[in-house]
Formats: sequence, structure tokens, C-alpha cells
Amino acid sequence: MLTYGPVKVERWKPEQSDAGAYLRAGRIILHGSCLTTIGGLACDPYLSMDASASDGEVGTALLRVLADARVTPVPTDHKAEQQKILRTAGVRSWSKLSEGISCSITQKAQEVSIMHLPDLTVRVAADSPPEQIGRALRDGFQRCT
Repeated sequence: MLTYGPVKVERWKPEQSDAGAYLRAGRIILHGSCLTTIGGLACDPYLSMDASASDGEVGTALLRVLADARVTPVPTDHKAEQQKILRTAGVRSWSKLSEGISCSITQKAQEVSIMHLPDLTVRVAADSPPEQIGRALRDGFQRCT
């Protein structure tokens, strides 16, 4: 078990996996999110790929991030994890990272949800092929613009 100050932090919702995705400067940046009793904490893996990658490549990468995030140890240093995201994105600050488009992704037993705002959520079946998952992420990015 991990603690942040007086708060004990534990994994939560083992049936669910979360990730973050950014579209910025011709790149797609993906990272895991460890679900805990204090919320989602950015965690490994961190990936960056060319935005022109095929839907299948994007979907495969996203599914891998979601699978790995489910079992990645809860991070002990929040600031170090933030730095990993910034390095992966090739920026030095959150303000630069936020110049792009971002979506959060949740994978449950039945579906993968890609959300920017609740009314802009894209949903696909959890057992969809990687190409469909990749297309859904691109659709999520498009709805954010």
C-alpha cells in the first residue's frame, strides 16, 4: 500500500483500465492511468507515435497501454510521472502539452469509451479489432476540435 501524506492509496476498480491520449504536433501520445482510491494517476507505459500511423497500429498501441496500465504498480512519485508524459510528448510544460487535443479512455468488460466531454464520448465494443479501436480514438480527437 502507498500513502500520499496521511492518505492510504490503493488500486481501485480492477475490472477497469484507463489511459490518456493526446494529439499534438503530428504525434499521438498515450499513457496509462492507474486507478486508485484517490483517482487516476498517470503511469507506465508512455508511448509516442506518428499521427499518420494506421488505425490498426494506433489501436494495438492503445490496447497495449490499457492492458499494461491495469497491472503497472501504483506510482510513488507523481511529479516524476508527469515528467515522463512531458518527455514522451517532447514538451517542457503542461501548457505546451495542452495546446493539443486530449481524450481519456476507459476500458471495461463490455466497451472502450473515448471521452473528451461526456456528450462527446465514442463507444466501441471491448472485443473490437485494433483497427476499430484506432478509428474510435481518431473520432474522439475529431469531436474535440
